[in-house]
Amino acid sequence: AKLSTKARLACALLHERGLGEASAFHAYVAQLPETFAMPATWTEAERRQLCYPPLERAAARLEATWEAACASVPGVPREEMLWALQAVESRAFSGQLTEGVTELAPRVAAGAGAAL
Repeated sequence: AKLSTKARLACALLHERGLGEASAFHAYVAQLPETFAMPATWTEAERRQLCYPPLERAAARLEATWEAACASVPGVPREEMLWALQAVESRAFSGQLTEGVTELAPRVAAGAGAAL
């Protein structure tokens, strides 16, 4: 099965975490939380306490997506993959870029971000 973009990013994060201090991203990875409190990891009973069915359903869908990703990456402990998926989900986004962002991205990539 093909992994989603966020699942692939989670795998890359785990790879970088495994490199430890040898990773170019060590400082970033080291500051990530060890645990997350995301509704997708809550029990169904805990989700019902949200009293907002659309969020409850969204959390259940995300949980199913994460479980499928965990099952698709053999050799990676489930808890480690869930940690990485939560780190990615809480820090990355996807979607169509809005006007203005596409002009900004090349400047940031070129190192001009500090001058913004």
